[in-house]
Amino acid sequence: MWRITLLDSGNLVDTYTFAGPESVTVGRAEDNQIVLNALGVKKHHARVVLGDGWEIMALEGTVERKGFDDAVIGRFTLRVERR
Repeated sequence: MWRITLLDSGNLVDTYTFAGPESVTVGRAEDNQIVLNALGVKKHHARVVLGDGWEIMALEGTVERKGFDDAVIGRFTLRVERR
């Protein structure tokens, strides 16, 4: 079981739970599993792959991995935790 916590400029926006292994899409378009509503975010910005561990891959935009648990897309932080 995986939990992804979405923060906007450090403020809690939402929490998502996934059974895994799974591939989670992130971006501005409504067909993503995690929608980031900001102009600097691409329609299909990134994909988070959950399995034995996790990784994030940029699709149309850039992603910065910070530490072991966080990925940053613009002003948003995705905190990924195995439950």
